[in-house]
Amino acid sequence: MKMKLDDVDLIRRIDKEGRISEIRSVRKLSVYGRRQIVELPIPGSVGNVFQDMGRNPITISLEGDLTGPNATKVLEDLNSKFELKKPIKFSTDITPISGITEIVIENFVVHLAKGDRLGIRYSMVLKEYASTNAGWKRGPGETEPPNQEANSQKEIQQKAKEIFEGSKSESKVT
Repeated sequence: MKMKLDDVDLIRRIDKEGRISEIRSVRKLSVYGRRQIVELPIPGSVGNVFQDMGRNPITISLEGDLTGPNATKVLEDLNSKFELKKPIKFSTDITPISGITEIVIENFVVHLAKGDRLGIRYSMVLKEYASTNAGWKRGPGETEPPNQEANSQKEIQQKAKEIFEGSKSESKVT
């Protein structure tokens, strides 16, 4: 299992000469997401139409542990990334969130337990960063709304033709 924020591995184990010198782990992970579905009632119809308007950015909440001589340096690196308040690279092989490539750290808390010298515990809230440029890819079920301009132009032309044809036939009758 891998999880990396920019250049900081959140999950890592270093063995030196048969002894474990450093452990970075994520012990609790929660993923929150919400789709935007709109129900469009159709007058005179029994059923309605549902349109998928996409999804909100995913929120990832995690709790982790840092153990070893580099724990404070890793903590400082994570804190500096939090204070930036800018998008940073994100990569993981955890299936529900493996497609997320950029995040912003919304919240970062360090938990120091009294008498616990073995390591440092922390918690973070990460928010998926969705750039507005053309490189943003939609997920499954997310589509552009249909272009109705071409259809309405055809309908207007058809209606105008019917009216014109109707007025021609009425003028011949009189």
